[in-house]
Amino acid sequence: MVEPKPAYPIKVLDKSLSVLDILFQNNEPMSIMEIS
Repeated sequence: MVEPKPAYPIKVLDKSLSVLDILFQNNEPMSIMEIS
């Protein structure tokens, strides 16, 4: 059975990823550039 995927967890995940992006950009800008 396939469970329906609600939008709420996806929105929370997007917010979490955005926060991580900001933290990484502020703390390790060079690391982000190296990975990209």
